[in-house]
Amino acid sequence: MQIEAAVVKAARQVMIGRRLVPTPPPVGFAQEVLGYDKLTEMAKGRIDLEWGAGFSEDTVRLKRTKVPMAVLHREFDLNRRQVEASQRNGTPLPTTAIDAATYAVARQEDDLIIQGYSVDGTHYEIPGLYQGAGNSDTGADWGTATNIPVTLQEGVAKLQEDNIPGPYTLVVHPTQYNELFGLIGSYSTDMYYDYAVKRLAAVGADGVNQQGRVFSTTAVTTATCMLLGPAFLNYAAFQLGVDMKVEVTELERSKNTWGIVYETGAVLLHDSNGICTLGC
Repeated sequence: MQIEAAVVKAARQVMIGRRLVPTPPPVGFAQEVLGYDKLTEMAKGRIDLEWGAGFSEDTVRLKRTKVPMAVLHREFDLNRRQVEASQRNGTPLPTTAIDAATYAVARQEDDLIIQGYSVDGTHYEIPGLYQGAGNSDTGADWGTATNIPVTLQEGVAKLQEDNIPGPYTLVVHPTQYNELFGLIGSYSTDMYYDYAVKRLAAVGADGVNQQGRVFSTTAVTTATCMLLGPAFLNYAAFQLGVDMKVEVTELERSKNTWGIVYETGAVLLHDSNGICTLGC
C-alpha cells in the first residue's frame, strides 16, 4: 500500500531511540501491560585454597516489574479529490500530511525511549533511559571546551565501576553536539573534540578498538547528556506491542480519508547500571 510505504520511509529517517537499544519482536496490540525482570547482581565471587571451604550459595535476584504499553499516535486527513485523482491518473498520492503524522509519532517514540512518559511531568509511569539511569555525574559545562573529555572520562569511570565495558554511545542535545566540533588547541593538525570523544568511548571488552558513537537529539534537554553501554549487554530494550503502522477509513459525510499513524510500546530497563547521565 502506498500510504504504508510512505510511513515506513518517513519513520526510518528520523528515529534515534531504536539505534540505542534492541527492539524485540512485537508482542501484539492487545498487550496493555508487560511484565519483565530487573537484574540485581550476585555478591562478588570468592577465592579459597581448599575445595568446599567457604561455600555460600547466592542467586541472581530478579525483581519482577510491570510497565504499561504506551499508545503513540497522530491522526491526519486526506482530501477526497486528491485521493481520487491519484487513483484515476496513477499519480503519486501527496504524502505531506502522512509524513508529518509519521514524524510526530517517531519524535514521540524517541522521547519515550530516551526520557520516558510522565502524566504530571514529575513521576514517570514509564521511565526511559535517562530517567531510569543507574549512574550519574554532575559533569561540567561544555562551553569550556576542555570540560568535554573530562566529563566523558567521569561517565566512563562510572560505567566501568559497574563492569560495563565499551564501546560506549554518547547521546547529547544539538547544542552540545555542535560544541564537539571545536578544535583541540594542543594539536598541530586539525582535531575536533568529536573525534576525541569517539576515541575515548571506543575500547571494547575484548580490548579491540571499536569507535564509540555520538547521537544528537532534542529528546535530551540542553546541558545534559547520557552515556550508554553497548546494546549487546541487553541492559535495556524497547518492546513493541505493534510496530508503527497506518490505518485509514473513508469519512461518511465528506468522503475524505481519515487516517492514523500509531504504534504501542514500552521501555524495559533490565539493568540500569548500563546508563550514566551527565551534566554538560
